[in-house]
Amino acid sequence: LIIRDCIFTNIMDSLTSAIKILQYDGLIVENCEFDGIEYNALQVGNENALGKVIIRENSFRNIGSRVVYLVSVEKLISCEIVANKFYDNTDSLLLEGEQDDGIKKEDGIYIHSKSETGNISIGQNYWEIIPEKTNLFIVSIATYEISEQSLI
Repeated sequence: LIIRDCIFTNIMDSLTSAIKILQYDGLIVENCEFDGIEYNALQVGNENALGKVIIRENSFRNIGSRVVYLVSVEKLISCEIVANKFYDNTDSLLLEGEQDDGIKKEDGIYIHSKSETGNISIGQNYWEIIPEKTNLFIVSIATYEISEQSLI
């Protein structure tokens, strides 16, 4: 599946991702623009997600929750998140009075599970602002220790 040269803008539903694809055998999201997305910009994967994932040369601006959410990467051959532009989305982390439930309102790249292959590459991306708590920018729950997280 290839999604290329698309523009996703002003998707203002608190439960709707701009792209949500759970089952695939190979996925490329390339040269797309995401701007004004109230929920996740890109949510991909489940236990049946296979093949190679490439998220390349996209721009992400004004995203309300997760920018890139990798739901399940256990069976992927590899995953590359390269040459993307992540603009300042820090204002979207928490609204006044909101509580972080540990699942929503993260920013940046959120990895939900561990790859059996270990081939997750995050590099050569542009980050306009990285929040003070960088664990909010590249987050993985339950299965990764901080020492195992990918380096930028």
